[in-house]
Order: sequence, then C-alpha cells, then structure tokens
Amino acid sequence: MAASFTPTRGTKCWAPATFKTARARFISRIGVFALKKSAPKHLTPEAADWWQRLTKEYDLGDDAGRLLLQTALEAFDRMRSCQAAVRRDGEMVKDRFEQLKPHPLL
Repeated sequence: MAASFTPTRGTKCWAPATFKTARARFISRIGVFALKKSAPKHLTPEAADWWQRLTKEYDLGDDAGRLLLQTALEAFDRMRSCQAAVRRDGEMVKDRFEQLKPHPLL
C-alpha cells in the first residue's frame, strides 16, 4: 500500500518540491562547499590531498558525508597550524610576569 500524502487537519503536505526547497535552505546555511565533489579551495594542500584520497577510497556521494569530511579537514588544518605555532614558540612561554607557563595551544 502506497504512502498517502493527504494532509490532516491544519497541516501541509510535504511535496517533493518542498523537499528541494528545504534542501536549498540547508545548503545555503552550511555553504556551497558541501555540494562540490572537489576539495574546497580554503583547505591546505595537505588537507586537499587527504580529500582526494578519502573521496577516491570511500563513496562520499551525499552532501552530509562531504560536509563531515570538510569539517574534519578544517579541524586537521587548525591542528597543523597549532603544531607549527608550538614548534615556533616552544612548549613553554612567558606570561606578563615573565614566568614560564605551558603554551596555551597545548
């Protein structure tokens, strides 16, 4: 028996066009990168390489999968920049009283 789309008292029917509209609103909120199959431009070359390797190995055909991968690789880029800052500044930094304390990024 097929599902009925008949609205009940005071409710609206969810037609396929409404699904497309809701999807478009969701995509406009999260950004257009979720729809692209290539790596987002703002990722570093290392993260873009991971994007290519992971999308080739796993089937990330849906927008949610690519959005999760993009978010993970943005966190990966942030981790790498924090590692570079700790290497540059050292694991211990001086505070305003010239006392050593652990680097805030650790």
